[in-house]
Amino acid sequence: MKDLLPSLISTNSVEYIIHTIEIDEDIVVSVNQVIPIGLIINELVTNTIKHGLLENDINEIVIRGWFENGFYEIQYEDSGEGPSADMEPGSLDSLGMQLIVNLASQLKGRFLIIDTGAKRVQRLSFPEKDALKHFSRAF
Repeated sequence: MKDLLPSLISTNSVEYIIHTIEIDEDIVVSVNQVIPIGLIINELVTNTIKHGLLENDINEIVIRGWFENGFYEIQYEDSGEGPSADMEPGSLDSLGMQLIVNLASQLKGRFLIIDTGAKRVQRLSFPEKDALKHFSRAF
């Protein structure tokens, strides 16, 4: 994750995004989980770069991750307008949002859009799986 975000930003030739990554150090996910997570983060960052940047302003992306009550939580925030908070992610018509919802389902999880008043927050929540043989410290 620490390499993915700066790489996505620089690949898209965007120089004015401040990014912060706050992932609990003890989070370890399986290889089967890290691939959909990476694709979801890729789609969210790409959406921010293509549709959510504010002109002539400082833009920010914040990704937080933690484990709580048997669930991994990955929260994505940006300073753009983002999708409307009253929309269900599954009802959004874009191919990218459909991809995110399907990948969240693959993780046996859910994808939420949360209105905090100040900015839109998007959260992926999925359960811890049984211990697998292969693990990746992708964060």
